[in-house]
Amino acid sequence: MNRGELERFVVAAKKQTYVGDGEPSPACRPGSHDLVWESGGWRYLDSYFGGTDFIGHQGRADDQKRPLGFVR
Repeated sequence: MNRGELERFVVAAKKQTYVGDGEPSPACRPGSHDLVWESGGWRYLDSYFGGTDFIGHQGRADDQKRPLGFVR
């Protein structure tokens, strides 16, 4: 995945998860709020703790389980 493809994937994923009021997924950690989106062999996880005040991260991985993370 080149930089342009990554940027398009992340923008699309954000529209389908937290930013776009996506459907929650089962929590991957106790107390976390998780939203998952998959497209074209890539998986995006938006995971956060809290409500109005929160801390979280986003990550993506491909079918070969090569991860890349983003922290907010």
